[in-house]
Amino acid sequence: MERIPLSVFEKFNNQELLSDVPEDRFISKSLQSPEIFSTPCEECTYFTKSNNNNILKFDDTTGLNTVLVSYTQQSKKRKQKKTNASSKGRPKIIGSDLTQGFSDFKPESLKDIYSLNDIFKSIQYLIQNKNFTPQDFKIVTARRHLQKLMTIPIHKQEVQFNVIYWKGMIFFAYDWKSESTTKVEDPYNKLIQYTGFKFEEVVSDGTRDSNFYTVVQHCVDNIPVIYTAEVDCSIDKETGLENYIELKTHTKLADDKISTINKLNKKLLSTFIQTKFIDCQHSIIGFRSTDLKIASIKKYTQRELAGEINSFPVILSDKCSINTKSIFQWYKLIMNWIISKEITDHNTPQIFRLSFKRDQELMNSYLKLEKILQEDDNDTIFNDLVPEWFQSFIMNLF
Repeated sequence: MERIPLSVFEKFNNQELLSDVPEDRFISKSLQSPEIFSTPCEECTYFTKSNNNNILKFDDTTGLNTVLVSYTQQSKKRKQKKTNASSKGRPKIIGSDLTQGFSDFKPESLKDIYSLNDIFKSIQYLIQNKNFTPQDFKIVTARRHLQKLMTIPIHKQEVQFNVIYWKGMIFFAYDWKSESTTKVEDPYNKLIQYTGFKFEEVVSDGTRDSNFYTVVQHCVDNIPVIYTAEVDCSIDKETGLENYIELKTHTKLADDKISTINKLNKKLLSTFIQTKFIDCQHSIIGFRSTDLKIASIKKYTQRELAGEINSFPVILSDKCSINTKSIFQWYKLIMNWIISKEITDHNTPQIFRLSFKRDQELMNSYLKLEKILQEDDNDTIFNDLVPEWFQSFIMNLF
């Protein structure tokens, strides 16, 4: 399969696949199982990461904050006790100013945001402490990279990724350098980004000096995919995918026009994708007023998210929309496509660029996977993405 056009969503919706068309045969083979994941998401380990020195403490829940919004009657009682004991004087959630503290906000660099160092350290930990072997890993990435891939049909913006085949593993990484050369910092976007962080601070209780991450693995048609994912907060200070909560903010709905609902459902679909990747059953959206205060909050279960999205699917074209099923058909197709590349030399890094190209006719826009032939470019990309210590660690295992 040379490329994957956006028009593939029309085939997902209509199921019009022709057996005499090679591309359709590949799609049919990739989607023959109705399951999203052939094995469910499993938490392999978790860690707390210090904001000061980036040290990872495995099997440590210090960075796991707990939500201040009640979920069960039992937890409500615990929250009330905690509120009386340790959160006395905390301002109410509704009406909280999401711009407070913005003047001190310094966003992380793109290099740090999209680094794969945490998943490499996690793999080292799993091999050394949890009886994993290099053969247990196939696609290695971070959830934010998968999220970039999954939201291509939602945002429809050109984007590219580096795909590295080495030692039987495939490193999948968003090419953040392409963004850094084209993106101009927008002060308002920076402020909106901050409101998301501030919302987390307002609705959860715990440390602000570190963050908590889970390391999750699932299989797509028996292809293992492992990645790190930051956890916003949890129902209780206990690990377990079913305990984690995803937090989001969105503009307060001004009306019920189709464009307004479609914008909200893009946010809901993006949230659903994030929760699905760690089998997180709960999310909270804080709706912002025009002066960036919390006007209201709404809790969703994963089932409720799916219900709202599928009742009003995200519009892709006049003839096609995106729902929770088709967006993960997109994912399964791409994962199978990446795996299908024939790699004969597993000892030398083989580097491909996965790019989404816009076309004047939207549905003709496409993903293309091309091998990078320049040896110097290969070395640079590999060494920038895969640190020398991890290269040595893996090579010593063979």
